[in-house]
Amino acid sequence: MPPKPLPLWIQYVQILGLPAAAFIVTLVGAWIALQQMRIANNKLRYDLYDKRSKVFDSAQTLLRDVMVTRSVTLEQIKEYHLATAPSSFILDGDLTKYLEKIGEQVSLIVVLEEAIREALAGPSRVDLEVSLNASLKWIEEQPGHSRTDLFRSFN
Repeated sequence: MPPKPLPLWIQYVQILGLPAAAFIVTLVGAWIALQQMRIANNKLRYDLYDKRSKVFDSAQTLLRDVMVTRSVTLEQIKEYHLATAPSSFILDGDLTKYLEKIGEQVSLIVVLEEAIREALAGPSRVDLEVSLNASLKWIEEQPGHSRTDLFRSFN
């Protein structure tokens, strides 16, 4: 007796089952790849934010310290320059120039303080003190909210 043929719906399942399963596996793989891409993009944004935050914190700390003590040490300048070194890679040109200007002003403060210590009383010492006060005034005129606004555009 010849074998009885399978019902028609079972024949369709046999024919279409493997391609349908492959299609579903492909869709699941594409969905997983899309989720991995979104995770990687979020991690990149977080890493950039973290690096920018360190630069911002360094600038805030240095300016605050100079405003409080009206002086700056070489160690503070070194820490600032180390923390802001990657700024040209993670920030725009205007903000990088602003950070460089801060570094120049605080470096000038150190140089002027040393020159004042070594200078004798007289007109040259007065000129040095005027220059020092001008640099300190520039530092004090840097409002915190504008620094925050400058960095906020990078969130």
